[in-house]
Amino acid sequence: MPSFMSGFMDHRRKTGFPALLGLAGVAALAMLAGCTGSKASTTGIVAEERPRVELVTIAPVAEEGYIRASGLTGYKRELALGFKVGGVIARISVDAGERVVAGQALAALKPVEVAAANQEAEAALVKAETDLARNQALFDKGFVAQARLDDAKLAVERAKAAQAARNFDRSTAIIIAPAGGMILARQAEPAQIIAAGAPVLTLGETGSGIVARVGIRARDVRDIRLGGPALVRGSELGDSPVTGKVTAIAASGDSANGDFEIEIAFPNAKAPPPGVVIIGLFPRQAGAESRPAGSFLVPPLAIFDARADQGFIYVVDAANIARRRVVTTGGLARGGIIVLDGLAQGERIIAAGGAYVRDGQQVQPEDPAAAAKP
Repeated sequence: MPSFMSGFMDHRRKTGFPALLGLAGVAALAMLAGCTGSKASTTGIVAEERPRVELVTIAPVAEEGYIRASGLTGYKRELALGFKVGGVIARISVDAGERVVAGQALAALKPVEVAAANQEAEAALVKAETDLARNQALFDKGFVAQARLDDAKLAVERAKAAQAARNFDRSTAIIIAPAGGMILARQAEPAQIIAAGAPVLTLGETGSGIVARVGIRARDVRDIRLGGPALVRGSELGDSPVTGKVTAIAASGDSANGDFEIEIAFPNAKAPPPGVVIIGLFPRQAGAESRPAGSFLVPPLAIFDARADQGFIYVVDAANIARRRVVTTGGLARGGIIVLDGLAQGERIIAAGGAYVRDGQQVQPEDPAAAAKP
């Protein structure tokens, strides 16, 4: 018996029997945890949370017959004021937002450099006149030719012209308001070295009136008539739009985005202040191309997998179930994408949050008022 037990113990040490028991215990625990996890996972599927989305209802677009654009109001004449000559700025007596009157001194250069140039011109004129007097006396005595006397006279005329130019430069070393208005921008500061012609101040001339400037795409500018009406909406214009008039159409598009600038004049009594954001609505001319009848404008985030003229949209039914639907698109427009086919008026679509939705999944509208009652 002892010999049997001794042999059994030796066999257990050689075969690692305790390790086998340990592995079996770990496997049993893993199986138990797996069963528990499976049950938790099943519970998670049952309690799946509905994704929150933003819905919009398909409806005819208001102001369909109008070209829509946004822009800012401003003075009709906005002048960039600067110095004719370069130098160091001595003072700037106004700031942006201040009103000024015609003839008011606004800024000045340090006079040292300008005065030195003026003195040099005066000295050149004195020398030219002295040379002319000397050559005239010699000519009268027959010691110099007529050509030399003519050169001396020409030198005097040149010196007088140079002095007049220097006097003019000296007068332009001070910026004087050419008209009454408001300072719209201040582009420099005292003690700054400024180049000739660089803008120092921008003046809006109040007497020129208020206009709105908006950018129109190249394909729409042909439908706008010079002198035609324009409806203008803005926070400073009240609830009803103001009827303005198209007074200018740019001859070429902007180099940055290709838009053509349109200028709208207001009735004097209804003109908003400068710097107001406005929306301009321009009626299309008769026969002008518009969006096809029956098309709708949808938010850009509502279209998925857009390729060429197709994409898909999630349409939400009365039970808030999202259904994937293929639609035909007609390109971009201001504010969204044109859908030519695949939608009907009154249907609800997902405008935002559709990236987290599956076909046939129930959703939770962000706006409770948008949720239809089953």
